[in-house]
Amino acid sequence: MKMAAFILWLLFILSPLSFAQEQQPEYDKHHIIFSMAYVAVPEGRKDVDDRMVWAPAIGMGYDYWFWQDFGIGLRAGVEFAEYKVWYGEKDIIRENAATVVVIGLYKITDNLTFLFGPGVDIAWHQSFFALKSGLRYEFKIGKNFDLGFTISYDWKRKYNAIIPGLSLGRRF
Repeated sequence: MKMAAFILWLLFILSPLSFAQEQQPEYDKHHIIFSMAYVAVPEGRKDVDDRMVWAPAIGMGYDYWFWQDFGIGLRAGVEFAEYKVWYGEKDIIRENAATVVVIGLYKITDNLTFLFGPGVDIAWHQSFFALKSGLRYEFKIGKNFDLGFTISYDWKRKYNAIIPGLSLGRRF
């Protein structure tokens, strides 16, 4: 009899949980980003006397937030420049190079996000493995839009790049 009373008491206590409705998350899961940046290549040169190349670039990204602070994303960007990178005994020509990276995202604060992930740097003459890490600080504009500043560092097999940029994002 005591066991039956205990089971009835337990069912009574747990019954409100079985009727609870699922709540929608307080955050938007999808985020699309359009960006403009300058890619600084310390090892790059257009002429013999150059010490660094600055290449204009545009980019696009998509993020999916599976938890409020953790997500995964895809970034793609294209540089609009032609330059050479000295590597070993020869020059590597980079012409309108594109980078595609799959990144992991961690939201440090409401406005600051850390990003890190592997990808590939593609150009007509040669392609390389790339590894991106960076920070994105965003300002909310209205309910679904944000303006962001991103600084990232790309480790590439033959050379590296520093990329500061501005972006406009839409959450849904």
